[in-house]
Amino acid sequence: MSGSSACRQMFLGCSSLQYAPELPAMVITANGYQEMFTGCTSLSEAPDLPATTISGSSYRSMFGAAKVNNVDYSGCTSMETGPLSLPATTMSNNCYQGMFKGCTLLVAAPRIDATTLADYCFQEMFSGCIALRTAQNEFSFTDNIPQRACKQMFYNCLVLQGAPDMPSVIGTIGQEGCMQMYSGCEAMTKAPSCLKADTVNQQGYYQMFYNCDRLTNAPSIEATDIGLQGCMQMFYDCLRLANPPASLLATTLGNKAYQQMFYNCDALTSIPDFPDVAVTLPAGSDKNSLCYQMFYGCDRLETLEGKKLFSSSTSMTAFCFQDMFSECRNLAFVPTGFLPATSVAASCYRGMFQSTLITRSPDLPASTLASECYRYMFNGCSQLTHIKCLATTNIGNGYTTNWVGNNKTGGNVPNTSDCIFERADKDTSWPEGVDGILKNWTIIPPPESEE
Repeated sequence: MSGSSACRQMFLGCSSLQYAPELPAMVITANGYQEMFTGCTSLSEAPDLPATTISGSSYRSMFGAAKVNNVDYSGCTSMETGPLSLPATTMSNNCYQGMFKGCTLLVAAPRIDATTLADYCFQEMFSGCIALRTAQNEFSFTDNIPQRACKQMFYNCLVLQGAPDMPSVIGTIGQEGCMQMYSGCEAMTKAPSCLKADTVNQQGYYQMFYNCDRLTNAPSIEATDIGLQGCMQMFYDCLRLANPPASLLATTLGNKAYQQMFYNCDALTSIPDFPDVAVTLPAGSDKNSLCYQMFYGCDRLETLEGKKLFSSSTSMTAFCFQDMFSECRNLAFVPTGFLPATSVAASCYRGMFQSTLITRSPDLPASTLASECYRYMFNGCSQLTHIKCLATTNIGNGYTTNWVGNNKTGGNVPNTSDCIFERADKDTSWPEGVDGILKNWTIIPPPESEE
């Protein structure tokens, strides 16, 4: 096909068109078939598309919904059969963007032979294809996923059964590269087995599996560098997700990288391992931090046995673990070594636990506290009977504000003498009450053999 935009918008809005012409061209120039059949709501079958060389926006919105000259056109809403394959291997910017968007009767995605991707190349390609059930078993590309290349590719494909496996070699996920890629795929039971990229840029995996509520197994995540909001809300509302990634390997993290990552994953029974190395965490602000509500509402999470958050030399930053286990109402066991960091930052553990089943706190080894670092930390842990906190400086209101509020063992409750508070030494002064040590608790320093 010679010349740019040769067939662009050729049949735009032809709502009575039932049959498409043959399109045998092997080379498609820029914008060649863009919006060619947009608004052809009676078209039932797509022609074969044998082209092996394509350019920018070649197939953009070819059968998909689009706004043209301020007029909204629907996709080919009667089209049940698409082309069997798209054989081009080298993508150009926007080449397949929105190609089948809103084709609400399309049941199978064509095989995509792309090996090298480009910006926006698959963005919204099948978005809103609510009847789409099948896609290829594995993608062919083996290089980076550029910015927005796969953004919303299968967005709201409500009956899609399984996601194609991702390639074994991928270096970098660009900004918004896989953002909302499978968001709203409510019937999807199979995710890619592994996400192998080593670097995930801003919002690279943001809401990637949002509301995939039949997904039970999360893919492994091998990234060691995750940028701003990189995995934010990645599995949000995946109600049947029982198995998270075994490990989160990233040692370079941007703000909100894990925020609400497993929010309301009601079937989750364990959490990933965190790297046991020193990590410099990003600073945050209230409700705007690295792990804010990361496991919020994971009601079947009962134990954190064998887990810990990074290493003792990790540098805490403001708000980094705020509300991390909020509404995990059945969490009963937190290992004493779960929070090994010896330095803290403002509000870093604020509101971290709320479960009424926790009886012993993790050890808190930091000697000098930071502003509000333990604020509301165990507020609502009504059965807490053992705390070990080695703080000697900055204790009380402003540092441990209401940290043991709503604890039923405080006050004149029988057997409160069985409640133990371990402190750094006998000379450290703590206030009595919800900002310090609850009334009638037994106060002891650690054994002399402990440092």
